Amino acid sequence: MELAGFAADSSDAWCFRCGRSVGAYEVVTEGSDAGCKGCRGSRLPWKRVVRLAAYRGVLRSAILEIKNSAFRRLGSDVGRDLGEQLVTCLAYEGLAASDAIVVPVPTSTWRRFARGIDHPFAIARGVREATGMPVVQLLARQHRPMQTGSTLETRRKNVAGSMHLAWQWRHQPVPMPRVVVLLDDVMTTGATMREAARVVQAAWRERLEADRELVAPAIWIGVLGVTPEKTEPGNTEGL
Repeated sequence: MELAGFAADSSDAWCFRCGRSVGAYEVVTEGSDAGCKGCRGSRLPWKRVVRLAAYRGVLRSAILEIKNSAFRRLGSDVGRDLGEQLVTCLAYEGLAASDAIVVPVPTSTWRRFARGIDHPFAIARGVREATGMPVVQLLARQHRPMQTGSTLETRRKNVAGSMHLAWQWRHQPVPMPRVVVLLDDVMTTGATMREAARVVQAAWRERLEADRELVAPAIWIGVLGVTPEKTEPGNTEGL
């Protein structure tokens, strides 16, 4: 992606559990204290977060351009960059791109028509181009109000029950690779990703109960940006 002044973060720049920006030695990688001070001890439905950078500056402008101007080419470009980040993090875990699928977190039909783009899918196509990971549209979403500026509790209530399996997956087995990457443009509180993870995990439950030898896939989060906390250095976005 040729965006002036932008470079993707190295994997030690964010917490692998929650995606927040961190400094040197702020993250514990194993045990009950794994994570950073912001997520340590919390129960999360995913194993790892992979991001390009904090949601600010050049990256923030690019994401808004994709969403508000239906800029599909830019969506694919940043998706390829995210794909490269994912491959690096998979390799760190001893995994390959062939071990994973990408599941875009959908926008509602109303919002897709209003904007003229399904931006998570546009980003996912870029990931596929860079990595060969299959893109599987497992999820569908009901329309809910915008969440910009909402508190964590408000976001959770807003997204609760808003997602379900897409109709084509309701009567056939849902894929169970080693890793399922839930993909979106931005993660703020994680409420949307929790809802997506809930639906995917519920779809696996019957098969896991019927065959105790099956292993549940690891859920990863793949996002372009993670909204910085107000106290993070360099956060001038008024978030």
